[in-house]
Amino acid sequence: MPVPKAKALVDLCLPAKYTLKHMENVTYVELFYFTNKGIADAEEVATAPSNESFVWKQQDNGTPSLVEASTAKRGLKMDVLPDEKLSWEQFFKATLCMIQFMKCYHWLQDRIDMFCSFFLGIQSHHWRTSLHPLCKKSLLFYQVKQWHLWHHTIGSNFSFTLAEIEEEVLRNIRDKLMQTSFSTEFNKMQSVSFRVFPPFIWHTLACSQ
Repeated sequence: MPVPKAKALVDLCLPAKYTLKHMENVTYVELFYFTNKGIADAEEVATAPSNESFVWKQQDNGTPSLVEASTAKRGLKMDVLPDEKLSWEQFFKATLCMIQFMKCYHWLQDRIDMFCSFFLGIQSHHWRTSLHPLCKKSLLFYQVKQWHLWHHTIGSNFSFTLAEIEEEVLRNIRDKLMQTSFSTEFNKMQSVSFRVFPPFIWHTLACSQ
């Protein structure tokens, strides 16, 4: 696949080289690389002095720490945020930026059109404005699941299009998230109960009934 000319990228902020390689190979890459934070971080790494042996890396708790430059993950100083954990603002920005790079790297027009429909379908879905947080979260999980599956099935008898939202798949994802959320809350309640009433008290109460 031909590499885009420099003038085609003049108005775009370049993400990490790792990301551009995936654009060239038409393979999956996390949307985080196309967010403002991902692009800014990649730029800092790219412009760091070549003799710099350490870079600042953001830890899980948000605090910065010095790490060896060779350990900076995939051209970034911070860990990549999974697609399903992006904010909606990050999702909007990243998808628009990714579409531009698809064009720059000469992806097939029907694939670009498919991804435009795919991202627009998620952003305009009626669950997007739902008062239930798990409905909105389901849309981002759906995007990850279907995108991965689409890449794995390209060229096979199981290939499909992302253009239309599969409502049944989306509902199944929501139901699983609800089940997981319920189980988590139930375990928390049990944990609190056992801290308030030690096991031997629970046993005593049960025997007295």
